[in-house]
Amino acid sequence: MPNITEALVNFTTETRFEDLPGDVIHETKRVLLDSVGCALGGLSIDKGKIAVQAAKQLAGSPNDASILGTGERVSYFGAAFANGELIQALDYDPIIFPAIHITPFVLAAPLALAEGLHRSGKELVRAAAIALEMSARFGKAFPKKGQVVDGTVVPPPVRGYSWTIFGGTAASGILLGLNAERMAHALGIAGVIAPVSARQKFMTTIPIHMSKHLMAGWICGAEITAVHLSHMGYGGDTQVFDGDYGFWRFSGYPHWEPAAITDDLGESWQFVSGTHYKLYPCCGVFRTALDCSTHLITEKEIEPNEIEKINVFLDLETFGVQSVWENPRIEGAIDAQFSAAYNVAVAAHRLRPMDWQTPETLRNPAILGLMKKIIVAPHPDFPKHEATKGDRGKVEIYARGEVFTEERVAPKGSPGPEALRMTDDELAGKFRDQASMVLPAEKTDSALNKLLTLETQKDMFEVVKELTQTE
Repeated sequence: MPNITEALVNFTTETRFEDLPGDVIHETKRVLLDSVGCALGGLSIDKGKIAVQAAKQLAGSPNDASILGTGERVSYFGAAFANGELIQALDYDPIIFPAIHITPFVLAAPLALAEGLHRSGKELVRAAAIALEMSARFGKAFPKKGQVVDGTVVPPPVRGYSWTIFGGTAASGILLGLNAERMAHALGIAGVIAPVSARQKFMTTIPIHMSKHLMAGWICGAEITAVHLSHMGYGGDTQVFDGDYGFWRFSGYPHWEPAAITDDLGESWQFVSGTHYKLYPCCGVFRTALDCSTHLITEKEIEPNEIEKINVFLDLETFGVQSVWENPRIEGAIDAQFSAAYNVAVAAHRLRPMDWQTPETLRNPAILGLMKKIIVAPHPDFPKHEATKGDRGKVEIYARGEVFTEERVAPKGSPGPEALRMTDDELAGKFRDQASMVLPAEKTDSALNKLLTLETQKDMFEVVKELTQTE
């Protein structure tokens, strides 16, 4: 095996649960809790509903694993497909810098296998931690930050999440019991069936489509495919990362930094310090501005009909101005998730997060009218300041003949100061809010308890049973 594949295989097969630091175990459970909650909430919009129907039609005959929040049992491929789409549906899932979105692409496949193969909670935590760490490092290895040219950000032409297939495949291979040799083949298979990195096309295309920057269900199904083919003896490209024509090249990137993946792999865990949780079901770039606007609306008791104008300033150093953020037409939930004006208008109406994307809210004339009074622009200090994560936000609300202004450098849910971190209780509250849409209170309580104590659970089949509508 070449160096990169060998390093990834060694990390995957040799890292035991007992090797995981306490903060890694804790954060992995938090990420799993939040992602599963997002899957349950995702059943409320068309993207999630369609994914469930597609899984039943495309891969519905076997009785391998469950579609979360429903009474449906389908094949491993079908469960991974549907649950990946559900986690991604509301755009409410955790974001992990520098990779950004990871969880919809890497958790659904191992969760399906853990349930269907009756693996323990410890085994799932181990697999999920490895998937998250590997993916965070891949995200660091590929270029994503734009270049500033004459004060304007020019984004790289190729960006996306196709490389998440390796973390999801590694985690799935652990739960399927692949040895080092077969794990290498699984990663090789995964590399050549990975979808293209289409994120930049998505960010510049109106109208907005449901597949977003990458269809999560498809890549989760590909991970299931890769590990099962390898398990059956199918040979993969165990040099998939190597040379001038390796994965980095044939996936479209002009260059990459493989040392970002392998340096201190297994010794330092990077995803823990990069994990952010969302308070709002929308694009994460808006989070700080939404914190500012919701605080001003509440503290100053500003009513929507009093608002004359709102200026929203976003930190766009990493991303530049993207078409999806300026979209004035709200025809569905995905349009809503990526419209800065829409989300600020919804926040001004003090709606709970699970009501932000309902059909009634999407058509609300008061919200659509307020959108016309909202102007979104780059932060006035851009590109002078040092922020690199798109976190800074500023809001100016014109109302009652006054201008109410607030600015913050980081959003609630960040992994930084204690005041910004989401506590376990706050994450539990978010989970309850989403689970209440599809599960009775007693099941919600039981599921929450099992997820928070996942390392003590003997059988993931019993855990997932509490996350479905079946007894």
